Amino acid sequence: MILDKFCLDRKIAVVTGGTKGIGKVITFALAEAGADIVVVSPSPHPDIEKGILDLGRRYIHQAADFTKP
Repeated sequence: MILDKFCLDRKIAVVTGGTKGIGKVITFALAEAGADIVVVSPSPHPDIEKGILDLGRRYIHQAADFTKP
């Protein structure tokens, strides 16, 4: 299967805007591929944290708002 070639075991993915829309989908796809996740967003989202932890991955939220200089 093609997804077997997209193995991210022992990798860390940093996703900005990973709490809604396509960023959220990317966050979960990376976790499903084996990556531990760092989400950068203005506020934490416990539902996303729980979902990532339920996949057996580590999760860190880093507070930042890139829409403000």
